[in-house]
Amino acid sequence: MASPSKQKGHPVAPVRCLWGHLCSLSSIDNERNNLSLFNIIEQLNIPQGAFDEHVKTKKIIIIPADYEIVLLWTRTLDIDGINDALSFDFSLKVIDPTNKVIQQTIATANFPRESKRVRFRIRSNGMPVTIPGSYRFDVEVKRDGKDEFENTNGIPLEIKPIVSKLPIG
Repeated sequence: MASPSKQKGHPVAPVRCLWGHLCSLSSIDNERNNLSLFNIIEQLNIPQGAFDEHVKTKKIIIIPADYEIVLLWTRTLDIDGINDALSFDFSLKVIDPTNKVIQQTIATANFPRESKRVRFRIRSNGMPVTIPGSYRFDVEVKRDGKDEFENTNGIPLEIKPIVSKLPIG
């Protein structure tokens, strides 16, 4: 009997995100095909004023911060057809502590011919925030023949407020 993901009427995503990390910088050694991640980000300390601004305006606040999201994808379908290039749609959502989507990016990515796995780097220079707490970057992929996306990975990020203390005198 076929596995549920291969049964007729149950299309599966053509790829799956094996892992994802937030970091300040990454580097790919093309000669050895190695990846180095620098300063993996698990927590950001943001001035309390940014959260106060959100309370006043009810708008999402973009904090100037350079970071990268590095994703490793693998094929889930037609591994024998690895000689073919593969195109797929994915979504990256930023979810705030209230479980609200505060930013979403949808893109098309490509697996080169003869690749079982592929890495993607997404660079950004602004972090959206609303309130302090646990944020999540949800990585989703579009299932074959369907319009909706399927969650394949989540990257956690803790956002904490800091109170600026100005020197007296």
